[in-house]
Amino acid sequence: MDILMAQNEQGLFDLPVQSGDLVGDNSLGTEIMVSLFTDVRAEKDELPPECRDLRGWWADALLSMQGDEQGTGSKLWLLRRQKQLESVLVQAETYARSALQWLINEGLASAVSVTAENPVQGMLALKVSVTRASPSVVQRVTDAWMINITETNVTMMGVV
Repeated sequence: MDILMAQNEQGLFDLPVQSGDLVGDNSLGTEIMVSLFTDVRAEKDELPPECRDLRGWWADALLSMQGDEQGTGSKLWLLRRQKQLESVLVQAETYARSALQWLINEGLASAVSVTAENPVQGMLALKVSVTRASPSVVQRVTDAWMINITETNVTMMGVV
């Protein structure tokens, strides 16, 4: 069981507490949110001209010393100032799939599907569906993300 990550009233992710303890979660929802919304370190040649910060999670430096080159998170942050083009949607799908690949590698999921679209001007939305390797039935809904978790699938709809 993992710790539940939920959105609070301000739209920020929070760790709920119940009876003085962190709330547990058997779904993959928290893993998916951390994978998509943690900024993985970029290469220098991937940065937009106005940006100098490669970002990344500090603990990835420790993991890379152990041979893990993947890093935690996604490169979706690199798309924040991009135009609404088909190529950007394809890149968003690629970044999201790459960030979620570890779920398959670790045996937590058997498949990951990602679709990106621009539902309105200035918005990039991702539909993420993860087929679980082991069944669990949970459903969570947040303001910005609708997360539906059944015995075999985790589906998230939301705005990046």
